[in-house]
Amino acid sequence: TENRVGNQKIFWLRKIGELSLQCAMDGQEELLDTAWGAYEQIRQSGYAQFNDLYNLAAAYELGERLEDSRRLLEEMTVRYPQEYQVPLRLAYVIYLTENKKSVRLQDYTAVDKYYQQARSLLSEAGQDPDGDSGIVQMGEIIRQLKEQGKLSQ
Repeated sequence: TENRVGNQKIFWLRKIGELSLQCAMDGQEELLDTAWGAYEQIRQSGYAQFNDLYNLAAAYELGERLEDSRRLLEEMTVRYPQEYQVPLRLAYVIYLTENKKSVRLQDYTAVDKYYQQARSLLSEAGQDPDGDSGIVQMGEIIRQLKEQGKLSQ
């Protein structure tokens, strides 16, 4: 019965996290603390699945906790090496982080590195990277960074 209670708790924490994150994304940012709390409890329980961690990283990003998001996504690149969404989101989080720095301190090299990693993972999986909207959007950001001279051609 103890395991069943634990599973039920994780189930409900997952629902709370999902709903809180969705509401926060729809403009109710006050629910971010609830989403963080739910997903952090799942993470600490040892029962976290890919979507739990990915949603926690997204919640951190939404709440401007970019370093927390980056650290979690970097851990996820090791734990889930075949999931292209992880380096793709990591590229975007690093992009946001670099944008907050003064121009002379900005370094977008890692943005391009993780973008290329995501493209490669999709290609290796037999999918066309240019058929993925996230890849296309990040590709546009990379193109703009190169045009602005913030990333080498």
